[in-house]
Amino acid sequence: MQLRNRQLQIPNGIFFYEPRTKWRSSPGSFSSVVDQIIAHRQGNSWLGLAVDRATVENELDTFAARVCEQMGWNDYIIGGTPNPPPPPPLSLGSRVANVVGASPVYVEWIASGAEAVPHDLSEKRAKTCADCPMNDKGDLLRFFTLPVAEGIRKALNSRREMKLESSEDWRLGICTGCDCPLRLKIHMPIERVRSKLKPEVLARLEPRCWIPKEQ
Repeated sequence: MQLRNRQLQIPNGIFFYEPRTKWRSSPGSFSSVVDQIIAHRQGNSWLGLAVDRATVENELDTFAARVCEQMGWNDYIIGGTPNPPPPPPLSLGSRVANVVGASPVYVEWIASGAEAVPHDLSEKRAKTCADCPMNDKGDLLRFFTLPVAEGIRKALNSRREMKLESSEDWRLGICTGCDCPLRLKIHMPIERVRSKLKPEVLARLEPRCWIPKEQ
C-alpha cells in the first residue's frame, strides 16, 4: 500500500508519528515532513533508525497511506487492504448486547445534532484513548453487524461535516472494552456515555480510562 501521489496533500496534512519518543511532526508537504523526520532521528540517534532520505521517504509514504486507509480516504492510496467479510452472527457472542446498548446511541446522537463537549475535553480524551491497549484499529465489520457498521460509517462522515475532530483521529479505532467507536465517543457528553454502559462493561475498562474518572 502506498500514496497515489506524494505531492498531493491528504486531509489535515501529511505528518509522521514516532511512538518511541511520542514525537509527531508538523503537517506539511511530503518533502518537509521527510526533513523533520531526519532531523528528529539525527537528534535521537539512540533510536537506531534510518536517516537516509530514500528510506525515510518510503517509511513516510507507508505511514501516510495507512492513515488514509484507517480514515477511509481511499482516493489517496493504491493497494489498500480489502475489507474482511462480516463475522457470522454466532461469533458475536456477548458483543451483541454492547452493540445494541452503545454504538447505535452514538449514531443517533450525531444524527440529532446534539451538543458536543468542548474541543479541549475531546482532545484530552482522544490522547488517552489513542495510547490505550484497548484501542483496536480493525475494520468495523470485525466488531459489528453490517447494518450497525454502515450506520457508524455514516455517523463518522457526519461528524467530519460537523467539524468534530481531534488531532488523534488517525490513531482511534474501536474500544474493545465497551465496543464503542472512539472517534464518536470522545465528543459525547459523559452522562450520555455512562448511561448506556452496563456495570460489567465499566468494570473491565482500563484504569486510565476517562469514562469512570470524569465528573
